[in-house]
Amino acid sequence: MIRKLATALLLGAALLPATAPEASAQISFGLLGGLNRTTFTGNGTARIGSRTGFMFGGVTDIPLTKNLSIRPELYFSTKGSQLSVQSSILPLATLDLFYLQLPVLVDLHPASEATVRPHLFGGLSLGFPLRCRLDSRDCGETEGLDPHTFDASVLVGVEVEFHKTGIGIRYGAGLISVGKSAGAEIYNGVLSFTVRHFGWPRGAGGSREGSAER
Repeated sequence: MIRKLATALLLGAALLPATAPEASAQISFGLLGGLNRTTFTGNGTARIGSRTGFMFGGVTDIPLTKNLSIRPELYFSTKGSQLSVQSSILPLATLDLFYLQLPVLVDLHPASEATVRPHLFGGLSLGFPLRCRLDSRDCGETEGLDPHTFDASVLVGVEVEFHKTGIGIRYGAGLISVGKSAGAEIYNGVLSFTVRHFGWPRGAGGSREGSAER
């Protein structure tokens, strides 16, 4: 129920009409990376622990108004779980999932040119599986797993920006079950600590700081 409500709210925000960006607004490109703390959520996860992974890729900022922008991202991300005890869904093992993620985020931020600026963002993310290993075995050999279909998640987060660099934290809550057994379902859950840097502004009107305050 919470996932459905969050999805509806974020979709509604993304569809709100926005004024056209000012002539001096720029589209910016940059890099994004960080550490993941991943696990599974759902009613089949009582005996499933978490594991540490990574993420890296690119990010784009498309200004809509002085306070609002659209932020498409594209990055590689590890997911999965450390299974420390026997589970009714999965055997004792480390489940290693590797996805290509494509989030589309709505970014809310102050219009000022302050040195330190907070950002609040959220949206939907699609994940396309690239690899799935259960210890030394391919996941296709394990009953109850379905990691080869695409993943979808609600993603929310905050950032603090220093000039063009942002330090942030985000959480992605999976919407599509990765595995199912005996009526139990598991979903990807990813807590990420990130660093991003916008280094390539494109557009009219000078530097990023001198443009409309995004």
